[in-house]
Amino acid sequence: MKLSMKFRQPAARNPRISGELRIDSIGRFGNYFFSSGWLEGFGGQDGEFEYRFTEQPNAATPEFAFYRPAEGSAARVHFLHLFWINGGHKLDVGASSALTVALQDHRKSTVGPRCQVHELSENDCEGFLKALDSMGSREVWSNRLVFEMVKHCGIDDRSGYFAVALDRVGWQTLDTEFAKILARKSGENPVREYLNFQCLCIENMDVRYLPSALKAKFIELIGELELTENERPLAHAVIRQLARFDSDRACEFAHSVITALAHDRAGLAIAVRHCYPQYSQWWIHHALVTPGLGPEQAADALNCAGTAAATQGQAALAMLSYEAALMVDPEARSVAWNAGWLWAELGDVEKAGELFKRVGRHYPHHSLSTRWPHVRGLPWPNAPMHIGRFALPAGILNWPRITVITPSYNQGCYIEETILSVLNQGYPNLQYIVVDGNSTDDTRQVLERYRDRFDHLIIESDKGQTEAINKGLRLADGELVAWLNSDDIYAPGTLHTTALKWLENQADVIAGICVEHTDRQLMLFNRPAAENSDFNPPQLARIFKYWLKGYYFYQPEVFFSKRILDKVGLLDESLYYSMDYDLWMRFAKAGAILNVVDWPFAFFRKHEAQKTSNLVDCIEEQARVRSRHYTLVPDDERGHRIQRKLDFLKQKKGATVGILTKRLGKIFSKSIQRELDQFCNNGMSCYLSDDEKDPRIAGADAIIMLAHVLEDTKTIKTLRQNNPERLIVAWFWDNHHHLFENQETAEAVDVILPGHAIYGEYLRNDQSLYGGHVPLCVTQWSRQDSSAWYEEIGSSPRKPELYGGFVEYTFEPARTEFLHKVMDLLPNHSLSILSEANLHAYFGRSEKERFSEWCGYQTSLILPLRNDLSQRVFDALLAGQIPLVPEEIADLDQVIPRGLQESLPVLRFTMKDPASAAAAHRKAVERFASQGSAGARARHLYALEQHTFSTRILQIMESISTIAGETRPL
Repeated sequence: MKLSMKFRQPAARNPRISGELRIDSIGRFGNYFFSSGWLEGFGGQDGEFEYRFTEQPNAATPEFAFYRPAEGSAARVHFLHLFWINGGHKLDVGASSALTVALQDHRKSTVGPRCQVHELSENDCEGFLKALDSMGSREVWSNRLVFEMVKHCGIDDRSGYFAVALDRVGWQTLDTEFAKILARKSGENPVREYLNFQCLCIENMDVRYLPSALKAKFIELIGELELTENERPLAHAVIRQLARFDSDRACEFAHSVITALAHDRAGLAIAVRHCYPQYSQWWIHHALVTPGLGPEQAADALNCAGTAAATQGQAALAMLSYEAALMVDPEARSVAWNAGWLWAELGDVEKAGELFKRVGRHYPHHSLSTRWPHVRGLPWPNAPMHIGRFALPAGILNWPRITVITPSYNQGCYIEETILSVLNQGYPNLQYIVVDGNSTDDTRQVLERYRDRFDHLIIESDKGQTEAINKGLRLADGELVAWLNSDDIYAPGTLHTTALKWLENQADVIAGICVEHTDRQLMLFNRPAAENSDFNPPQLARIFKYWLKGYYFYQPEVFFSKRILDKVGLLDESLYYSMDYDLWMRFAKAGAILNVVDWPFAFFRKHEAQKTSNLVDCIEEQARVRSRHYTLVPDDERGHRIQRKLDFLKQKKGATVGILTKRLGKIFSKSIQRELDQFCNNGMSCYLSDDEKDPRIAGADAIIMLAHVLEDTKTIKTLRQNNPERLIVAWFWDNHHHLFENQETAEAVDVILPGHAIYGEYLRNDQSLYGGHVPLCVTQWSRQDSSAWYEEIGSSPRKPELYGGFVEYTFEPARTEFLHKVMDLLPNHSLSILSEANLHAYFGRSEKERFSEWCGYQTSLILPLRNDLSQRVFDALLAGQIPLVPEEIADLDQVIPRGLQESLPVLRFTMKDPASAAAAHRKAVERFASQGSAGARARHLYALEQHTFSTRILQIMESISTIAGETRPL
């Protein structure tokens, strides 16, 4: 209710009393009456107020009067009056009651405006509380009368005004009064009301001086609160106030609230942000409530906050952050990782394991928020772990013996972490063997520091990693065995977790989660998806479908039983990259049982010096090992379908073969089609094109596609749409790199023919037939043109300088480095380096000009990209040159027998020694001089008959006939 009265006394009647009086609010509570408003021009507080009602002639003066000057106006004064209106007789103030307010000065002169008093209820306190608030002073609460009046308020309002009175009345008095009121109330939830009251009390008190009794009672009541959806606002208030004096308990309670009430993001923002340091509140608030921010981004923000809290030793706060992040985004795998390690550090291994189940295989793009595990506040492995968290099953007295072997050579910068990650496991029954191959760096000093803690330390020369591991395996006496390379480390709890799993089921192979990292920046989490039913040779053989996609395991995360090792034997020391894969294959063939554990076992360090960084050689060796144990071939249905295509082609008279290459205008002579017409017309016709929509390609009976890693699968899809039943053969010109793209192409065709035998095995799959090696050949000149031009210029004088122009590829810096060294040794020779952007400097010249240039030199340098047999060998021979070829090119012996290499000659050197290339060149010049033009012609004729494009196409058709069961060309 708001009543306004204005009164201005004429100055002529009383010059001292002039001004304006205004009543903004009046109200009644039981026997108490209040009035508030302002006055101006009456002399301030020098005057006195009297209140009269029409039914009661006696005047009432306020028992309590409070005045506050208005801001910016010295003349205006706000007032609040409070008085008792039952002075021994009943006074009813109803709708018809009239009120006279009189302002009396020292000379007792009186003025009195009159107003109507509206009917007020006994508990109507709105006007009084508004008036009280407008005064803006705690001094009002020093009056006991006010405190008594507040008891008439509703319980929610009363708790608020009790809290305001804390510093005047005291918390203990308020608490006692509030408890009495609650006891008299029926149907109220005492815990809810009491917590709400105490939240308001704490909010209005200096947290430094909170009574210990208040804090204790508050914490006790929190434990009794039943968390329901209706209590969400109160729960948020409790978190906010609890965080002011006990942040850890606040985080724990917030964690309970989040778990119980399944918050939406806005609710999480309220529950979480008050538990954070002041500087973090903005971050958390915006992470949770900013529109348009997806759950993944919000979870990342909370993950960052949790990692920061964990780094600062605020475990409860960190856990709250992680739980909130998982509530926002249950698929946040990096969050599950962080939370799992935090639980492990706090001692709850079971809870950690549950969270690690959610980690799965993923790349933690926000790696700064993905935390490295810590033990005792230090990053692992710098402190021994708490071994008490792992316990043996009932009835088991001893931990099983585990043997760990570390092969070592020149990794002194990493090996100490490797050693500590084993020793700081605290595993009670460990055999640790270290085998070093006479390292020349500071590895020896590190090993000497820990010598007393090794069961065996072997320091002697060896033939490599595999032999070193076998030395350790011969000494192994553990029931479980593993090797950990000197640049990898075990995760906390690996040995105990492995032992417990083995005690549970006696598995032969146990694997856990493996994490790739570079200097503790986590790059990839890999939890094997494989189960025991997948641990068999046919599935292990599908290395691209399963192995290379992380379906199985990395080596550092694997433990195996001594029983299965004794059954299959030691590692194959002829293998450089894949001795572990070979062992797993032998385990699988022997019927080993695999078990995967939801626990991080190992950290696999990625660095440039590790040998597995050479992915091409690694995969190719693995593919060769695969074929030792299992040969991938199409199943019966797929095999019969390909056979039908082969039979159709075999029976078709005058078959047409489309030859498709996307490099037609780049490395092919314009006369190649003429060569095909002349030399490949034995019962068939061949057409060369770079367009799969060319009618003569689209209508061909079979397709030979030169696979160049130029959207080959897209091209195959178009060819399949045109004619699904047509035979498609892929001849791989670039299978020495881009393995994954090539393998995808190999699965899409019917027959595969590797152009580089050394890297051909990985192309085998269960969708196509393997047709054997078909090497590259001369393409920049046709057979007819090169023959005619050689007759014209082949016998002309030649320069003895070493010839060769090479493209500088960024992905093969070793080749470029070797070439520079050779150029330094032979500075006056015709060796050059071209950029990929400047190939026109060579291919922009006419074919005859290029052929003439080659024919002007006696010798030519051949440098492979990845030990591949390139076209340059055949180009050099066709031009009559003596080619210098690295020993590392293994394919050459399959294409040109060693005896023929000697007679042509084709001379060898090694790319490990640039001087050997210079020596080979000197020998080549001598041989050229001894053979003269006859030797050059012999080399030309050999290449002309054996290594031109038409020759290769006939070879391919013969391979197809062989696959189809025929011995003659189609």
